[in-house]
Amino acid sequence: MRQVVRIVTVAALLAFGSSAAHAQGVGFSLYGFGGGYGAMKDLTAASVSTVNFKAGWNVGAGLGLSFTRFLGVRGDVALAKSQRAGSGTNTDWQKIFTGADLVLTLPLGPLSPYAFGGGGVVTLDEKDTTTPLSSRRAGRAGLGVNVGSGKLGVFGQATGWFYKWDVTKFPTFTEQQFDMLYSLGVSYKMR
Repeated sequence: MRQVVRIVTVAALLAFGSSAAHAQGVGFSLYGFGGGYGAMKDLTAASVSTVNFKAGWNVGAGLGLSFTRFLGVRGDVALAKSQRAGSGTNTDWQKIFTGADLVLTLPLGPLSPYAFGGGGVVTLDEKDTTTPLSSRRAGRAGLGVNVGSGKLGVFGQATGWFYKWDVTKFPTFTEQQFDMLYSLGVSYKMR
């Protein structure tokens, strides 16, 4: 009997807590996105040679937690693929961007613009070579807009990643890197 009372009490507290959280905009959300990728900076100094990345694509998913209607945190992972151009060779690359952000949202009815900033890790993988994977600390920031007033939303965002190459593995890539991911996605609120 005590077990039943405990279960009913916990269920009632969870139900009350979730309705109070819903009223304040608190809750979890899942999201998925995809779009384009572009390296905004060459890999080498212009005086040496021009080596850069061609435009590519990205796909990713994440989980967010809203503390209020205006403030939240989120974490996600994105895979970007492109080709390196220059120096007479085009090689395939993939980059895995893993990060977490503080998110500031301005809810304007069904339209909610937001800004975010945080950090993470960029893992670099040059395909078809023996070069080992390289992971680098990175900062990131971006802007987006979410459209939706219920549990389902559609969003568009631009994310900038800032990091420095590992010169022990890639000695010719000397420039600070700035990569852009521009994406469209779908979010689902689980309140």
